[in-house]
Amino acid sequence: MAASAVDARLWGKARGLTSSYPVICHLLDTAAVAGALWDMTLTEEARALTARRLGVSMEVCRQWLCLWAGLHDIGKISPPFQAMVPEIYKALADDPAYVHKPSSEREKLRHDVSGHWALTQILAEWGYAQARTPSQSPHHQVAQLLGGHHGCFHRALEGKHLKNLEGWMPGLGGPGWEGQRRAHAEAVRRLVGGAAGLPALEQALPADVAVRFLGMIVVADWLASQESVIEARLPAGGWEAGEGELRRHWDGAVAHAGDVVAAARLGVARFPALGFGEQFPFLPNALQASVAEDLPGLVAGGGGGLLLVTAPTGDGKTEAALHAASVMARASGASGLYFALPTMATADAMFSRVAGFAEANVGGDRALTLLHSMAWLSEAYGQAGSAVDAAAGGGLGAAVSDGHTATDAGRWLRGPKRGLLAPLGAGTIDQALTGVLPVRYNVLRLLGLSNKVLGPPPEWWTR
Repeated sequence: MAASAVDARLWGKARGLTSSYPVICHLLDTAAVAGALWDMTLTEEARALTARRLGVSMEVCRQWLCLWAGLHDIGKISPPFQAMVPEIYKALADDPAYVHKPSSEREKLRHDVSGHWALTQILAEWGYAQARTPSQSPHHQVAQLLGGHHGCFHRALEGKHLKNLEGWMPGLGGPGWEGQRRAHAEAVRRLVGGAAGLPALEQALPADVAVRFLGMIVVADWLASQESVIEARLPAGGWEAGEGELRRHWDGAVAHAGDVVAAARLGVARFPALGFGEQFPFLPNALQASVAEDLPGLVAGGGGGLLLVTAPTGDGKTEAALHAASVMARASGASGLYFALPTMATADAMFSRVAGFAEANVGGDRALTLLHSMAWLSEAYGQAGSAVDAAAGGGLGAAVSDGHTATDAGRWLRGPKRGLLAPLGAGTIDQALTGVLPVRYNVLRLLGLSNKVLGPPPEWWTR
């Protein structure tokens, strides 16, 4: 086996599959889905802002996202992980190229941790900027970020660790394992970057960009890890991960990535320029007319902002808020809406009102979720989910005649930790507030809220 060749025997997925899936295939699948998420779930304004924050073009920004997504599981190329499927590991253990310290395959080493360690070295070799302290270095920041793709970050490395990775972490394996991690990483970089290649990161990632990128990488990993997606992509017998085979797999992954994202009901909601009288079947009262007349001029400069409405109960604040949300979304380039309420009962009631508003006044991708711990008891939400899954039939259904997606959220968005990723949502305020707590996968809550109009509960205005 040549030192630079990708070894297709190294597996990345096996559970629930008819045969094991090479890790290089999963890396390329995830990179392709990340690119589709960039294209389909971010508005033009969000993409431009992210690129400005990094000081690069949007094309380079997208390529970095795809590359880093394609590196997230590089830590699976290690003895402890490969030994989880004994029949595959035996062939590797008998290969002199994969020598390692005795018993290192029995170490309790998570692949996300080994990926964090290994990528710190790989990214440094690629020229990513390095500071005197690893924790302050862009090359370590990206490695630590990718090591957090299972919901939590791991302790920063120290300079002494970088001088002898295997000595401090025997589970990484010897030179053969290190060479395969490098070969896989180089293959991903070559396919993602194309002939022009990819520049190295020269500055630390701003916090908002780090959150957005990691959240999208986690989502890409989850989407690419679905058994139905992998089964359709399983290589034929005798597949050896040669350059031509890798290129064909990558091209196929790119071609199908958009379908994978669309099937999950992810995308951007669009808010057409409609007056209050066009959105609701009644004339606005004084409060609603004031918002409708004055708000467009106040937000004409674009960007984010805060609208505060104070009025007694029954003055139509909910309709005013929904109209204001559409105005502010257009001005800021927002991709969706989350309407937060103080209780589960008020969230249930608001779900139906937001659904009706969205059906008549929102275009594009407009899947709507109900978010609180007892949402599964909501009859309206349960019926909506059953209807959309039946219409989709496991494919890309849930479309209506005007070309927009239906407002009902499907099975994937109803899974754990995914609800806020829907373009539209109604739920309790704690679903948003939990995003700032040090809980696992809080990055997904922050991603789900980013670039959305957040509507706090109307009852708060009078307190």
